[in-house]
Amino acid sequence: MIPTISLFAFKNRVNRKGEVIIYIRFTNNRKSSYKSTNVAVPYNMWDSKKLKVKSTYKHSNSVNMLMERKLSEIREELIQAALKTKHITGVQARNLAFGKKNLSFFHIVDDYLENFLKDDRVGTHDKLKSIYQKFEEYLGGRGISLYDIDEKLLVDYQHYLKNEKNNKVNTIHTNLKSIKRIFAIAIEKDIIPSNVDPFKNLKIKQEKSIRDFLSKKEIGNIAALKFDKGSKLDLYRDMFLWTIYCGGLRVSDVIQIRKSNIDGYFLNIVIQKTKTPHRIQMPAHGFQIIKGYLDKLKEADGYVFGLLSESTYKSSALVLDQEISRATARYNNGLKEIAKKAGICKVIGSHQARISFITLAAQNGIPLTTIQGIVKHTKVEMTAHYAKFTDNQGDMALVDLERKILEK
Repeated sequence: MIPTISLFAFKNRVNRKGEVIIYIRFTNNRKSSYKSTNVAVPYNMWDSKKLKVKSTYKHSNSVNMLMERKLSEIREELIQAALKTKHITGVQARNLAFGKKNLSFFHIVDDYLENFLKDDRVGTHDKLKSIYQKFEEYLGGRGISLYDIDEKLLVDYQHYLKNEKNNKVNTIHTNLKSIKRIFAIAIEKDIIPSNVDPFKNLKIKQEKSIRDFLSKKEIGNIAALKFDKGSKLDLYRDMFLWTIYCGGLRVSDVIQIRKSNIDGYFLNIVIQKTKTPHRIQMPAHGFQIIKGYLDKLKEADGYVFGLLSESTYKSSALVLDQEISRATARYNNGLKEIAKKAGICKVIGSHQARISFITLAAQNGIPLTTIQGIVKHTKVEMTAHYAKFTDNQGDMALVDLERKILEK
């Protein structure tokens, strides 16, 4: 249903010059919304019955022609939109007529990304920005409205990501999920009606992935390696083992641990991704690893593992994020070299310490909810995602069953 549109003037809103502003009124289901035309006429020159300027006004022809042309343009836009949506609310009609910037897909993207910068979540901002830039490249620019993106365009984009960009199924899923989020925001803000959502009937494929984790034996092989004390590989190996022993923290949090975060055997930090406080008691071996680096710090405070220079402390979120990314890249390169020396054929990076902790904890009977609390997953399903592929309860059940069958 298309809202009715007409001209209107509030006669109780007379300015100092004795004029009233002409508004365009959008009415739907007896509810009206208004948008100013910024055109003012003398109070006594407005015909409230005919909804136009009286002919006795010296500029009546030009003002009435201007207003009629504007109404015609809006009606045409509403009809075109209605062919796609079948229903438009009064507020949506006003946005469509006057808020073309709001209807821009990338205008909403910009606002969405800006919120991550305000929250100092630079890493998330940069990842999402690259996703939307890829979509912009495919579209050939930013001049596209929410109404222009339909299911066919998204299906074509899926094929483009697969065949032209060689993206994997889960990468395509992440890209489309990010685009879908923009439509959800537009619907939440009543910019577009829900029946315009091109994702309504679109199926986004996702594959269950199993990331490599290290077994107890492989961790032992890494621990047994001999490196020169104070070398980079010695540092990277210690960081990796400490992360596994002490709860699988994300590498961005491990890199930022400072001397002031250590209180005896206790670690007190704020998780960067979720901004939640985190306090754990380090087990003895994990504490001994970090104590060796604490003893090297002569200053009252500083980064324990020394991957960041002290100049980054209290720097801007953008600078800190860039330095963490560089440090993580160096760390990951070192871990690949360590894996080769330990005879491990798996692809090893910083995240494998986190996954290995979750996996081994689950295999050894620690409840998922407890593991979730340690690693600070917002949902237990995420913890289960890593743990369920390595659940050895079935294996143990078969062994136990065989033993009982063979018992005499």
